[in-house]
Amino acid sequence: MSLIFKKPGILTTVQDLGRTGARSFGINPNGAMDTAAARLINVILRNDESEAVLEMYFPAPEIEFDADTMFAIGGADFGAKVDGVPTPNWSTAFVSKGDVLKFEKKISGNRAYLAVTGGSRIDKWLGSASTNLVATAGGFSGRKLKAGDRIDCPTISHKTPAFAIGPSIIPRYSRFPTVR
Repeated sequence: MSLIFKKPGILTTVQDLGRTGARSFGINPNGAMDTAAARLINVILRNDESEAVLEMYFPAPEIEFDADTMFAIGGADFGAKVDGVPTPNWSTAFVSKGDVLKFEKKISGNRAYLAVTGGSRIDKWLGSASTNLVATAGGFSGRKLKAGDRIDCPTISHKTPAFAIGPSIIPRYSRFPTVR
């Protein structure tokens, strides 16, 4: 199964929870900016919480699924739709072969995350799948994703029940956060 990028986003990269133990070599940890969102969408898909996800900024990419799978979106709300049908954040959704995921408008937030059941087959660099744009390493060849790129993912054998994250667990996002 693959995710096929029909249109690139302004900046879409592969991230996980980051690499540790390489700062002494001058390598930053990278990883998802919103680790809570990345962890939560992996957990509802029954993935390991540290599995790689796509970190997307708006305008976000247009992605085609070349096989049946389950996915989840967390973080920012970019008005996700699968073949024109709205897809809510913080819940799993089933897609069939050929379905296209589009993000139509920025409703709230700055970074959205996409995870698929079973994760993605991304080579690790220094123990992490996170993209390091400066070092051009990790993630998808160390760069942002472009039109025509394909990310391989495991194929699921059967559809699993849909899950959603309860409102009390969803991180609170604010345009004017309080910092104490």
